[in-house]
Formats: sequence, C-alpha cells, structure tokens
Amino acid sequence: MSSSSESDDQGEFSDQENLMDVDLHESSDEDSDSSDDGDRAPQPSSFKRLSRAPVAHEAVKKSADASLQRRVDPVSDSSSSDDAEDDSESDSDLDTDLSDVEDVEDGGCWEMERLLDRRRDEASGEPEFLVKLVGRSFRRTAWVSRSELLARGKRASLQALERRLSAPFGDEEPPPPGGVDPEWLLVDRVIGQRPGRASRLLLVKWRGLGYASSTWEPESALQGSEADLAA
Repeated sequence: MSSSSESDDQGEFSDQENLMDVDLHESSDEDSDSSDDGDRAPQPSSFKRLSRAPVAHEAVKKSADASLQRRVDPVSDSSSSDDAEDDSESDSDLDTDLSDVEDVEDGGCWEMERLLDRRRDEASGEPEFLVKLVGRSFRRTAWVSRSELLARGKRASLQALERRLSAPFGDEEPPPPGGVDPEWLLVDRVIGQRPGRASRLLLVKWRGLGYASSTWEPESALQGSEADLAA
C-alpha cells in the first residue's frame, strides 16, 4: 500500500512540474512576442496618424501668416472702412438736402423748426400759424391751420407761441412783423452749389443769420431779384 501511494504522489509532483514548465514557456513566449513587437515596423494605421501632423502644421502656418498680415497693414483696412462710411454718410446728406428743398412742397419731409406768427382764416375762422420748416429759408414759410399742427403733435409749440405773442414786451424789442426780420430774406452770399432736378441748387447764406442757417435754394428761385444776382 505504501509503495502505490508513493508512486501516486510522485505522479502528481511530475504533473505539477510539467504545468509549471508550460506556464514558464508561455510567459517566455509572450515576452518574446512583446519584444518582437517593439522591433517591428509601425503598422499602416500608424503611418496614417503621422501623416496628419504636416496638415495641422500647414493650417497653423496659414493662420499665423494671416494674423501677421493684419498686424502689418492695419491702416489700410481701417482707412477703407472709414472711406466706405464717409461715402455712405455723404450720400445720405445729399439725399436729405435735396429732399428738403424739392420734396417738401409735394407733402414730404415736413419737419417744423419754429412758429413765427398767427392769424385767423377769413373764410373758416380757424386760427392759422406761420411755420418755418427745417431746411427751408424764411422766404419759404407757410401758413398751417391749428388743426393740422395739433394732428402733428405740436400742441406745446402752439401754446408757447400764443404765450409769447400775448405777453407784454416791456423794454424788449417787439418781434419783427410776421415774425420774420426783412434782413433774413436777403442773400448774403452763395457758398456752394450742386445739381438739382429742374435747375442747379445753390447753398445760400442769408443776411443777418449764421452759416448754420444756410439753405439750399433752386437757382431759378433766386433769379428774380437784382440783389440775389449781385450776391
């Protein structure tokens, strides 16, 4: 019995040794495989990853060149944008000036600057007010009914004019007849010109008024007076 058990034990030990040998061989094979992988050339996928680097470099280079160009020549960009803004502003000013002169009689560009005088319409009995419009000279004032001014939201202006006309003047000089000084109707000088629809437009400085009160007038409207022609 003892001899058979000893032989069985020896068989188990030999089997364990064989298993250990197999494990050692497998581990050594794995080590050799890993070392071989280190010596192998990169797979095609690795080459694809490496090939992307120059593309990114080119993109960075182009971005840097563009940034450098903006720093080198900032004046040209700003000057061109400023020129474009100046052109658009000059065009809008031209349209405004022309419309103030030529369109207001057609019912457009109606903007009141001040009320000058009042009267009562003989036919209807409704109060009327002498109005100076923005962009028009004192030669081109107009009588407007009270109802129309109220419709345009000018109640405060009407009340102010009525208070001024009804208040005693005292030592102050009374307003000129009709609210307009005769000097304001005389041409002082012509300081500019531009083409118009029907005739040339002249920029007129009026006598007794500053340059800020200069207005564009059709040349045809200034040819009926010797004083205008002399100016």
